[in-house]
Amino acid sequence: MTLFSPRLVRISLNNVSVSDEGGYFCQLYTDDTHHQVATLTVQVPPEVPQVLVQSQAVEGGEVELTCLSPRSKPPASLHWYRDRREIPGVSSQQDSGQTVSVSSTVRFIVSRRDHKAALTCEASHPSLGSQRRVAHYSLDVHFSPTVRIIPPPGVLREGDPLSLTCSVTGNPLPHSVEWSRVNDSLPERAETKGTVLWVPRLSAAHNGSYLCQASNQYGRAADIYTLVVYEQTASASPGVGLEYMYPGAVVEAHSAVPYAVVGGVLALLVFSVVCVLIVTIWCSVRQKASTARHLYLRGGAGVGSMTKIYGGRQRNGVCPSHFSKGSKNVARRVLQGLEGLKMVEKDPNGGRRLTPQGQRDLDRIAGQVSPCVSFFFSLCMCQSNCSFVCQVADCWLPCLCPCACLSSHCSISPPLLPSLSHLLTQQLIR
Repeated sequence: MTLFSPRLVRISLNNVSVSDEGGYFCQLYTDDTHHQVATLTVQVPPEVPQVLVQSQAVEGGEVELTCLSPRSKPPASLHWYRDRREIPGVSSQQDSGQTVSVSSTVRFIVSRRDHKAALTCEASHPSLGSQRRVAHYSLDVHFSPTVRIIPPPGVLREGDPLSLTCSVTGNPLPHSVEWSRVNDSLPERAETKGTVLWVPRLSAAHNGSYLCQASNQYGRAADIYTLVVYEQTASASPGVGLEYMYPGAVVEAHSAVPYAVVGGVLALLVFSVVCVLIVTIWCSVRQKASTARHLYLRGGAGVGSMTKIYGGRQRNGVCPSHFSKGSKNVARRVLQGLEGLKMVEKDPNGGRRLTPQGQRDLDRIAGQVSPCVSFFFSLCMCQSNCSFVCQVADCWLPCLCPCACLSSHCSISPPLLPSLSHLLTQQLIR
């Protein structure tokens, strides 16, 4: 449409097409001629892309999908997506007059898990801004069937009905399902309704293996179910289990192994606690006896002295080790325990000392040890070695001594002085 006025000439174009593209010339006729050229560029937005499949997708094979935008100007951009992830494709362009045809092709291996997978092809163009032209495609993957027989729950007995369902998957889905009995024919009253095998009343003659088969052009699959029908019993006699009533039946039994394991763990825990108590009591008694010995040898020792006596060198890893005192808490509790036994009392000069009762108890213990052991000190001079031989009860204890070997036969000397017996008694007390 052209609009004229004394000062303006306007041209309006409706339903612009590519054919309207070009240069428009405006000329003014006066004493001098003036003209101006306006160039019109027409953009062609793409339509919704088309998805083309070169061949049928089969499990284990390669599928080729092409996204086509037949008409756009300037050329549209095509992108493939699956699960919001872009799939790289091969793009190509072809001029078709004043517009451009754009295509994008993707190729990948498919499996039965890719069946019905959703893919999208998006076309973007400057004339669309942020909008997109989207084409959706669902993969159609053909694969061989799979068959699984769903067994009935529980134990089947005579007179019970039987319903077996054959679950079939595949693409294309098999049109029919075949039921059969291995090495025999189906029972007379058996009915097949699609994927279901129905027997209204079971008997022992129905025992056997039942087979369900299905097939399509890509393969064949089958599943087998073994039917065991048990005799119907009115009641079970006391003490008779299902394994005797129904031979071959699978009976759930509570195993004694878990109880044995629990019992063993409990016994181990009790044994560990007893061992810990014995060791604790032994260490406590030994600590108290050792403390009483130190107080017997020298009185006036307190908690501080005991921590020094029972201290030791503490290891510090790569650093040098240093002397570390013992535990004050342990030393204090040991002294308090001896005070409770009336063997130790506080010394007015500081520390602890043995009570008269504690002194008598230690002397009595030393006196009991000495008579029970008969000491016969004999000087034995042999050619091979020289030693004191001390006969203690039924055993012989060699005591090393410096002397010379004079003969090959031993000569026994009279008992030594009682001072040696006192010395050995002191060593036993230590």
